[in-house]
Amino acid sequence: MTTPSVSIVIPCYNREGFVGQAIQSALDQGPDVEVIVIDDGSTDGSLDVIRSFGDRIVWRAGPNRGACAARNTGLHLANAERVCFLDSDDFYDPGFVSRMLQMSAADTIDVALGQFRSEHSASHSSNSILRPGMSRDQIFRAWSEVRATQTGAILWRRDFVIHIGGWRESLLQYQDIEIGCRAMLLGARAQAVDAGFLVARGPQAIRDRISYTVSESTVQSMLDAVRDLSVLAPKPNEFDQECIGRFAYAIARKAFKNDHRGLGLDALGLARQLGFSGHCGTAVHVLGATLIGLPLKDKLAARLRPSISLVRARSRA
Repeated sequence: MTTPSVSIVIPCYNREGFVGQAIQSALDQGPDVEVIVIDDGSTDGSLDVIRSFGDRIVWRAGPNRGACAARNTGLHLANAERVCFLDSDDFYDPGFVSRMLQMSAADTIDVALGQFRSEHSASHSSNSILRPGMSRDQIFRAWSEVRATQTGAILWRRDFVIHIGGWRESLLQYQDIEIGCRAMLLGARAQAVDAGFLVARGPQAIRDRISYTVSESTVQSMLDAVRDLSVLAPKPNEFDQECIGRFAYAIARKAFKNDHRGLGLDALGLARQLGFSGHCGTAVHVLGATLIGLPLKDKLAARLRPSISLVRARSRA
């Protein structure tokens, strides 16, 4: 059997209406693509959709253990040197993965970060701030601020992902941010490329992809992860520590928006301890947080978000 050029791993949990398009878009990337689908205990018809692709894909099904566990299962089944992790509700534009491979073919690249766009975007322009030619530090900062790109738009060297420990299975949110920051701290050679688009369903901003109803235990797991990152680097420097501080700041925002004030203050304190002394985000956010403080600003933003989402939905109708 010929070794595939890339393995595309798709974790799936209750995405009956979307997973078929995700799988087909992966298969359409070329004849030498290996598509691996891990059903994570779906209770809808997702597994029937997955099975319908027959021997064109590799698939496994098991109990619900979370997306990161499913990705790790797929990672260890993968036969290619390069691997992507496509969410089951997203899909690729034709030729996206092959162009990613061409643009990051050098053995010196551990991770290539591509572009994504929203399915609802009229302009078909990128929603990522990453651009070709960005430095290692620019990529790290964008990743730590939750502004880089989507999970499926990243092409990894398989052995490198295994080397850094794979996906952190205890995390329910910010999974791609954690593994990205961990990769950069452990010496990832990263490159931003413009190879077309991964198409993301739902809201246009990365920060809006995740539900704003977040439990205290979920926030705690994120805070535990960033604490581990803060002591991970073999040779820590001020810039890298500040980037982890920016990630802690993002977690603080998540906590305050969900009325987990104590955890928010812990995360914000860690951000300051790691050297991040300001605010990051949109200009409106930075102004509001500067004037009234981050806890109050994000609490007010959470109260207003349903109304803002309704206005956006009506404007797209």
